[in-house]
Amino acid sequence: MSDPLNANYTGCFWEVLSEEGTPGIGSPTSMCHAWSSGPTADLNRYVLGIQPVTPGFKNWQVVPQSLDLNWAHGKHPIPNGRISVYWSFDKAGLLRMEVKAPDGTNGTVHLPVPLKRKLNKYRASGFVSDNKASFVVQGGMNFTFHQMA
Repeated sequence: MSDPLNANYTGCFWEVLSEEGTPGIGSPTSMCHAWSSGPTADLNRYVLGIQPVTPGFKNWQVVPQSLDLNWAHGKHPIPNGRISVYWSFDKAGLLRMEVKAPDGTNGTVHLPVPLKRKLNKYRASGFVSDNKASFVVQGGMNFTFHQMA
């Protein structure tokens, strides 16, 4: 969508983006759509990392990709409420993260990849630990994570 060498490049956002990252050609769509949904959906799914595991987000996961970003914050609507994700790196490169989800849902929270500093010590609440990089969370409980030096 943003690569001028791509055969479908138009200089603006496509209305529909397929799972493969190609434009949604074949359905009534615009290749230059002022309020396109492709980038927004990708921000929720990849940068915030909010993804369904079962239909209706009864079970979900948060698998953020931090890329070169220092922070991300957003909310994703689901059938019985919304999932909110906030993560940031402070000036020392330490991670702070918070995830909120509605009652009646369950999820697994993974730490953003890549981390800016190696994970040694941390504080986390509202979880049952699977391992150092992921946490099982009951909806309705606030998950907080603070990486320490």
